[in-house]
Amino acid sequence: SCTRGLDRRQTRVWLLVRITGGLCAISLNYWSLSKIPLGINSLLHDTSPMFIMVFASCFLGERMTIVAVFGIVMCVAGSVVSVQPWKRSFAGEPAAYVASFASAACTGLALTSLRAMRDVD
Repeated sequence: SCTRGLDRRQTRVWLLVRITGGLCAISLNYWSLSKIPLGINSLLHDTSPMFIMVFASCFLGERMTIVAVFGIVMCVAGSVVSVQPWKRSFAGEPAAYVASFASAACTGLALTSLRAMRDVD
């Protein structure tokens, strides 16, 4: 595995990533909940597995299959179709949609850090 034998410094960096990612995810999610409909916020926030795949590939060197790439494309396309940003009746603040999606990215980063530290006692 690419993460075995983390030294003390690497462990601290991943812990900091976990703490920061979790804090940002919760903060962004709660703020966006106050600005956009619950269903859309949940849909956008629940795209975090897509970010986990991307971050694990980038930071941990895990391989991403063509099926995973296809899944990511479909996830993004489905999110865009659900949000429908082209409609004039776009509910809520546009920044809240971005915050909700960023919340998913922060959740993905926090959970990727747990994967990186899986062998740490």
